[in-house]
Amino acid sequence: MMIKCTLWIIWLGIVTTGIASAADVTETTLCELEKQPRQYAGRMVKFIAERTRPPRRILVDDPSGKCGPILVELPTDPDVHPRPHFEVVKNAALERFLQSAFVLIPDAKTHKKGKITATFQGRFDVADSGKGFGHGQLYNLRLVLQQVSNVSVNNGETNTD
Repeated sequence: MMIKCTLWIIWLGIVTTGIASAADVTETTLCELEKQPRQYAGRMVKFIAERTRPPRRILVDDPSGKCGPILVELPTDPDVHPRPHFEVVKNAALERFLQSAFVLIPDAKTHKKGKITATFQGRFDVADSGKGFGHGQLYNLRLVLQQVSNVSVNNGETNTD
């Protein structure tokens, strides 16, 4: 009986490790990640950022515009190594974030583009010296996305009431 109980506890521990608990996630800023990347390397982090660049890659910048970009990749991306111990949380916030990329394309008449602000949570990776992430290994910093929340979409239009 004791062995069954022990095995059940071990199994429960394995099953529940999919989403990091709040205690395992460090809240920070994109600028802090950029200033001290080795301090956060391999850790679960959470920060607010803006996606303001065209939709080919998911690149996020600090809302102040002073820091960034950091490449954001999904755990299922074939370039993500080592593989994370989690999957991306598939919910309405993720759907809205991914489906709103069209606001990043400049309007043909006004040339204005929108932006997407959200809270990002995932594993923070730092590239080894001489290597990088993404197409052409252009990015030294990457977030392997576990969850996105608090998604706000601005299409770049101003109200003229």
